[in-house]
Amino acid sequence: MSTTWIRRAVIGLLVGRPYQSAILESSRSVVRLFEEGSYSYRNDSFAYVSKFSWFGRECESCDAIVHFFPGGFYSGTQYDLAPLMQYISLTYDVQPWSVNYRLASEGTSYDELVSDARAAIGFLRKRMGSGRKIVALGSSAGARLAMRVSDLVDGVILDSAGYYCATTQKEDGTPIDSKDADYQGLSKELFDVIRSASSYECYPTPVAPTFVAHGKEDIVTPLIGAQKYVQRHPGVAHCFADGGSHIAPFSDACNEEVKAWIDARFGWDAAPAAQRALAQTMSQAFGALARVNNLMERYLPAWVLDVFVRECRNVSPVEADSKGCTGLMS
Repeated sequence: MSTTWIRRAVIGLLVGRPYQSAILESSRSVVRLFEEGSYSYRNDSFAYVSKFSWFGRECESCDAIVHFFPGGFYSGTQYDLAPLMQYISLTYDVQPWSVNYRLASEGTSYDELVSDARAAIGFLRKRMGSGRKIVALGSSAGARLAMRVSDLVDGVILDSAGYYCATTQKEDGTPIDSKDADYQGLSKELFDVIRSASSYECYPTPVAPTFVAHGKEDIVTPLIGAQKYVQRHPGVAHCFADGGSHIAPFSDACNEEVKAWIDARFGWDAAPAAQRALAQTMSQAFGALARVNNLMERYLPAWVLDVFVRECRNVSPVEADSKGCTGLMS
């Protein structure tokens, strides 16, 4: 058993991923209770969107917020509503939807994943008709898909997005051979899915208004990728949250910035007071878990933490690609 395997196993057990999994697993069974129905967006039993109604409150005439779940393209379901998606959809009087796209772990190519995302938005556009807005919210790997539907929606929120350029490309855009790459936990198959994608862009130019939310303590998709994305697209609004972990709830200040961005562009009505109170309570509870996670990460023995992660904490955006600091995937 190699030291590398042990290091990754311990990191996987204690840092980031189990915290995410605990949140998603604990909420998945609850989220299922609020599913109002699922609708196939093409002739494929695995390609459908689910509509949710918190406490029986549907809103067919409302704007929609559409979630693309996290999971590194190898796991996850439409029930894995990330905390930021839960917070926004509970705070506003909007119609929540979640896309069940196919997974790369099942042999789906990246181009097909993008096709799934675009087909789902096309289906919702047709179903909703004109006059209603759609905001796409993608978490982690799902944020990559949200980027790819920017021309089809009215707004995009990127939650803990993965910017995988260093894993798959050199600075000049030429591909890195998988046999020479440090996968940082990626399988060769998933590495090749990203590397070979004809529709892949590291930092695609947004068409719709875009908000980037990223935790400063994210060690799965380091902050440096989000910083470079914002740097390349100056019109993109953003919040880099102190203490925020991967797909973790952000600070109250960051939540307020997301809300201010939504209010300025969409003018959504507020949800009932009890529903908003629940959103705030959930955010605080998950935030407490995030702080515990960050303390564990900070005080674990140094050999447990991947050198890649520690070095990336203090790397400038200019140095990011050359030092391989935009390559963690999830």
